[in-house]
Parts: sequence; C-alpha cells; structure tokens
Amino acid sequence: MSKAGEKISEDIPVLFLDSDQKTLFGIIPLLALMSFIENESDFLRLSRQGELRLNGRRISGEGLDQALTPGDILAIGERGLLRVSQ
Repeated sequence: MSKAGEKISEDIPVLFLDSDQKTLFGIIPLLALMSFIENESDFLRLSRQGELRLNGRRISGEGLDQALTPGDILAIGERGLLRVSQ
C-alpha cells in the first residue's frame, strides 16, 4: 500500500460504477466478482478491522454509506488498490 505523499501508479485496477453502485456498501457485489473480497461478511470484517481506506482515510461503520466519486482510490487491506471511475 502506498504511504502518504507517494504517487499512486496509474496501473492499478479500475472500478467502473453503475448507477446503483455509488457507495462503498453498494460496490460489495462488484468487489466480490473482482475477487478483492469473498462476500459481504468479509467486507464488513475488513471495515471493522480498519482495513478499508478511501483516499487514505480509514472507513468503517457509517462511512460505508459514503458516496464514491471518479478518481477516488480504495485500498482493501493487503489485497490491493482500486481507482474509481464511471
């Protein structure tokens, strides 16, 4: 995972959002299809453990309803980074 101030590679996978996938909670099925998580329980566990970061900030609890915007960077523990796009 990149440290604060480090440039993030342009080669990271891109997560394309549909109209029903505008929040972190809304992208759970897509993250499972992309093999970044196993299922919703896995996603929620990672959240509780502080392993989800959006633009470098830890996300948990009510932060899962946060809207995603193009250009956001989602870090999922040691599993990798994703760039949000539309």
